[in-house]
Amino acid sequence: MTATGRVAAGAGDSCGPLAAIRRQFPGWQVWRSDGDCLWATRIGAKLPARRPYWWAMTVAGDSPRELRDALADQEAHAVPG
Repeated sequence: MTATGRVAAGAGDSCGPLAAIRRQFPGWQVWRSDGDCLWATRIGAKLPARRPYWWAMTVAGDSPRELRDALADQEAHAVPG
């Protein structure tokens, strides 16, 4: 989905770098915006009552590697439910 709410071209692709990120981080919806930035938003997540400074509902990256790193950082800090 784009920042404007439309599904980006290739958003449903089953191969490529974004598809790999989607498989690696299934709790996130990943898309490319109209401005060619990569985004990921938590799926079904509730805001923590006391949100830690590192917690983000949405993260972005200028490349697949940057987005993967941002997601990995979020997951590394996750507290098991």
